[in-house]
Amino acid sequence: GNNIESLGTPINTGTITQGEGKTTLKSDEIILTEPNGREVYYYVVFEYPNEEGNQNDDIGSTISGNINIEEGNKYQEPSINMIASSTAGSNGWYKSVNITTNVTTQTGKYSAKYCITTSNGCTPDKDASLSGNSFEVALSSNASPQKVCVRVTDEYNQTGEGCSEAYSVDGNAPTSNVTIASSTNGSNGWYRALTLKANGSDSHSKVASIRYCTTTSSSCTPSTNVNGSSANITINSSTSTQRVCAQAIDNAGNISAVTCSNAYNVDTTNPTVSITNTSATSNSISVTVSGSDFHSGIYQYKFSSNGGSSYTTITSSESTYTYEFTGLNGGTTYNIAVQSVDRSGRTSSKVTKSITTEKAGNTMQEILAEYTKSTESTYDGFEGYTTNQVYQTTDWLGTTYYFAGQPTDNWVKFGGYYWRIIRMNGDGSTRLIYSGENTDNNINNFNIGENRFNNYNNYSYYVGLSYNTTQHGSGTNSSVLDVLNNWYSKNLIEYEDYIDSNVGFCSDRNVASGYTWKEDEDVDYAAWNRLSGRPYGIISPTLQCSTINDILKLPIGLITADEVSFSGIHFENEISVHYLYSAGEFWTMTPNRYQQRLGANMITLKLGSFNNSVVTDRCYVRPVINLKADTLFIGSGTSTDPYVVV
Repeated sequence: GNNIESLGTPINTGTITQGEGKTTLKSDEIILTEPNGREVYYYVVFEYPNEEGNQNDDIGSTISGNINIEEGNKYQEPSINMIASSTAGSNGWYKSVNITTNVTTQTGKYSAKYCITTSNGCTPDKDASLSGNSFEVALSSNASPQKVCVRVTDEYNQTGEGCSEAYSVDGNAPTSNVTIASSTNGSNGWYRALTLKANGSDSHSKVASIRYCTTTSSSCTPSTNVNGSSANITINSSTSTQRVCAQAIDNAGNISAVTCSNAYNVDTTNPTVSITNTSATSNSISVTVSGSDFHSGIYQYKFSSNGGSSYTTITSSESTYTYEFTGLNGGTTYNIAVQSVDRSGRTSSKVTKSITTEKAGNTMQEILAEYTKSTESTYDGFEGYTTNQVYQTTDWLGTTYYFAGQPTDNWVKFGGYYWRIIRMNGDGSTRLIYSGENTDNNINNFNIGENRFNNYNNYSYYVGLSYNTTQHGSGTNSSVLDVLNNWYSKNLIEYEDYIDSNVGFCSDRNVASGYTWKEDEDVDYAAWNRLSGRPYGIISPTLQCSTINDILKLPIGLITADEVSFSGIHFENEISVHYLYSAGEFWTMTPNRYQQRLGANMITLKLGSFNNSVVTDRCYVRPVINLKADTLFIGSGTSTDPYVVV
């Protein structure tokens, strides 16, 4: 009222702080004081602001009440009680945690702030959303334990503080994926080996285990559990595409969605193969194989005739396949090797089998092994037909077998021409004499033309098929040797692999007993005496070439007079039924004599009898060649079925 001023000066104006007073009292409001032994007066002053400038002119109503002074009591501060509600996970983790803070104050009115920390404490700075005497704070997922710290301030500016317990919270599901860990690429979209890796990832509680399954469908329910954040899964063979589906489980027990890999074709098992049938001809081998593969399937077969050093690859998915090796040698054993290959590129173990081709023919040794063999001793002439009959003697290489008379089985076709077998040489090679372009026995066709033996006859050394100025010299071709070589180069050079140039032709230039060789003095050669029976009437041909320099290593030559004699033809004794009979006179390579008056002479063959001709005369030329000992022949040797070189 009017006497407020007489009560003294107001303690304060506006809002009075605690311990001094309040500008406004509330019902049952407590004012704390600290008199410290002083006499204290309490005044309750009310002001009713209005629009008038002088408050004292307004007299309000009377207010009465009791003021209780309780000495020694303290004003009650706010208190909090923090309670957690949670969804339990595993391994000490929670999937969710809500912290409810219940507040008790003197008047029930307060303000509250909070903070969330992974440390021991924090300064509350977030306003709480109050609901009655409580508020709730939800903990989010975190890799570390968390707690909530709270500060409550009541109307009297008194505070209550506290922190909850720490909680490990992970409410988020992990993630998962499936990738290739390792692989061996195959072919045709297949893998020969494949390992997939199921990976899990989690930012909070971390991945505890991986669960996976393998399927040939689009997805499956993972059921195999592996501890850790990843798992390697080896994919086994299958006829169908396969995939791995996986999910991750974190330490809180959260489970990821199922993720599946791409689909893969995998074959980790080698195919198998077996040889089921074989057959052989003289130049081919047929092999039938059976292949098996339970996953990617048979894709190819590999065939080798040399034990696997090299292969021919055939693409085929058939379980049975027949392959033929061609162009083989007859009578030869081949180490056949086969393998199968599946679509992934895996190769089976090698399966081998030794197979021998049929003999493509027979060597002359094998042919003559079936012949009747005789030893001729009189050499007084032989004519007539023979079959399966040869005669035996020796040459400088060994035992030789020769034909005599008119054999019906010594025909050979070689190089496009027909030949007659003179003999099998001591080393097994076969000596042939030219017999024309057909087998019609036209005695006018048994030669390649007429020619001089040599262009000069005035020295004894011109009797050599190859000669120089010495008795047994060589190095200069005779005229007839040039003809032979030219014909050989034109007609037989492409067959030279079959022709033996090392057997040699015997150019026997030994002189007869009682003579000494000089290049320009008369001399009889030894062959003339032994083949004519001089001086004792005994014919004694020989196939031994006693002088090594007389063995001419040539691919082509002429028949020797000794070979003619062994076959049954002699001097002054015409043999008409004989395989060497011809209408024209032809050269041998055996010298007769040298006379200063007539010059150098050679032994020739004319109408089935020996004759003499000067080397500058023109006589027919009948080539002679030697086929190698390993040459194979087929046929029966007749004019209609001649031996043919394989």
